[in-house]
Amino acid sequence: MNFVAFWCCFVAVVMAEISQVQSIMAYNVLTQGQELRFGSQLISPTGIFVLGFYNPNSLNNATYLGISYNFNHQKPIWIANPNSPIFANDSASMGLVVDANGSLIIQNGSYFFSLFDVGESITSSSAVLQDDGNFVLRELNRDGSVKEILWQSFDHPTDTLLPGMKIGINHKTNSTWSLTSWRNEESPKPGAFRLGMNPNNTFELVMFIRDALFWRSGNWEDGSFEFLENNKGINFNRVSNENETYFIYFSFNNNYRTESTSVIQTQFRLKEDGNLRMNMNNDDYEHSICPLLEKDNEGCVWKKQHKMPQCRNWLYPYGVAFKTMFVHTLEDAINASSSSSSSSSYKDTNLTRFECETICIYDCDCIGFGVSKLEDGNGGCEIWKSGAKIVLMDEGQRQGWFLDGEESDPPAPSPHPYPYNYGNGN
Repeated sequence: MNFVAFWCCFVAVVMAEISQVQSIMAYNVLTQGQELRFGSQLISPTGIFVLGFYNPNSLNNATYLGISYNFNHQKPIWIANPNSPIFANDSASMGLVVDANGSLIIQNGSYFFSLFDVGESITSSSAVLQDDGNFVLRELNRDGSVKEILWQSFDHPTDTLLPGMKIGINHKTNSTWSLTSWRNEESPKPGAFRLGMNPNNTFELVMFIRDALFWRSGNWEDGSFEFLENNKGINFNRVSNENETYFIYFSFNNNYRTESTSVIQTQFRLKEDGNLRMNMNNDDYEHSICPLLEKDNEGCVWKKQHKMPQCRNWLYPYGVAFKTMFVHTLEDAINASSSSSSSSSYKDTNLTRFECETICIYDCDCIGFGVSKLEDGNGGCEIWKSGAKIVLMDEGQRQGWFLDGEESDPPAPSPHPYPYNYGNGN
């Protein structure tokens, strides 16, 4: 091959690579008037994050707009519409659009969800998915430079905190940055737990279960919290000024770790059961906040206020052991009970598995509990007491947990307070 031919071939290869990079780069921007349709994705510049429509539960067609890691079908780290899923058999018209006015909206037929309403129309705006996982709507100058940040996903966290995200208080708007757990593993709807900054002591984090104080982190000092174990791989900074007070964290190591099949960013997630999951320094840690029948975490406020009933003392120190079985759906399980008094069904579908398990443990007559996977993505809690006739099956929409083992001579049940205001099961 002569020099001219070699040079032409080399230039062609380089131009092809540049074209491919430009193509990838273009995929992370949604310009004004463009629409991201169902089945398409925005990809961050180096391919770490993707944004697209997501269906977490095969039992229903509830669809959400979410951001996740671009490998191994990871659980989304951010959901745009956790309270407003899209229910549609036909997804052909589903899309995310920066409309003619510059607003950012999700639409599908009659469904309309506004992420940001710009108010007065602006000439040029675009939404970009960044490599830190932040999705940002920007107003642009005529030359394409950024004039103003209009909205960003980092200001609206769901259950996951990434490096660069804030958890704290915005004094100007009187709003907060906090994490909210999912309803269950397959439903991004808000669950029972919320983690945020203590407004009465801005040097610590507090977790609530519903409206009750559940756990406190203890005071922040030198990058860590008094009662938050396993956080040696990340460093929390505290920032406070007249406009805002917040915690922000970074990893001692590089934020990303590379494996043979994946790239994972340091993340801090509030799980459905209230535990904190941290990925850092190439390891995953799960911090048990208030384990029901195990040694208390020092920051656990809730268990100090809700003492375990005497009838459950036999479960110590081994922890509760539940056998998992599948039963019929909610209505079938109720009909299969020997009497209406032997099975108590809590109609509030907001109840999580943790709450259902807790109610069962605090009820001395409870032998097990069930949690439904309903078609709308919610759950349902039912408590089964002695004498209940439960119809078992190999698999189904409803999963049951039954106490594995019995005390040889259990003490007589005694009255005790219930941990939640959902009645006493009678």
